[in-house]
Amino acid sequence: MKSFFKIQVNPVLPSKKSDYKSIFKRAKNEFDPDIYSHAFCLIDLDYIHRNGKMDDYCAEKEDILKIKNMYVIESCPCIEYWFLLHYEYMFQSSYECSSIIDKLRLHIPDYKKNMQEIYEKICKFEQRAFNHSAKAKKQRQDDINHNIIRLKSPVTHTNVDELINFIKNNAPKRYEKRLRQD
Repeated sequence: MKSFFKIQVNPVLPSKKSDYKSIFKRAKNEFDPDIYSHAFCLIDLDYIHRNGKMDDYCAEKEDILKIKNMYVIESCPCIEYWFLLHYEYMFQSSYECSSIIDKLRLHIPDYKKNMQEIYEKICKFEQRAFNHSAKAKKQRQDDINHNIIRLKSPVTHTNVDELINFIKNNAPKRYEKRLRQD
């Protein structure tokens, strides 16, 4: 997204896939409100669920959310779920990230993890992703309200849309004309 918006991004990948503790620790240690206006921790929940660490993760997340302008952006099972929502609606309680990636590759055959040009490929379908994400969030909340699932159940969901909206509403656009054409 850096190529579309004037934003400073300092991405840090964890050393281990389920290393949310080090992500949160690093965010706390490196977030300087004099340098950065906001900090976002992007977390995939697949390994956290698989390793039975959801209670610990939620406690750690609660702690980090006490810091002003620090946010946690989750995707369950993985960020590819958000990418897939640009093309199709999906809501399920049994999943593997690999199955999400397989579905995504039906739409983006050359997709690879950490693909640099992914935003460029999916941005023209962004409104569809917002709609699908809202529908999945509503379905999840309805299922929670009707005791079909629990809040910490491994059900597909994401709040990446909140990060995208934040960026779109707060970052100056570099390619205004290009975005309007899509």
